[in-house]
Amino acid sequence: MLCRALLALGLSVVGVLAADEVLTDKSTSAKVLALYQKTLAAAQKSPPAPGAVICIGSSHMQFWKSVQEDLAPLTVHNYGIGAAA
Repeated sequence: MLCRALLALGLSVVGVLAADEVLTDKSTSAKVLALYQKTLAAAQKSPPAPGAVICIGSSHMQFWKSVQEDLAPLTVHNYGIGAAA
């Protein structure tokens, strides 16, 4: 179980480090901002329980659709947001 948690942490860090996309296109920037605001609103409406794993990062996290299954039995919330959304 610790290995899975460390894997999630490592992948999150990789996702953050890989998020070096420069958003120069205003339509892309607006799209990412809207997605960020939507994700933030959802997180505020239903905050994660204490002890839950929160995955944040770029599109690497966003498109990891099996994160809940991969890290089971941990409670996982995926808040990945990327410019390729």
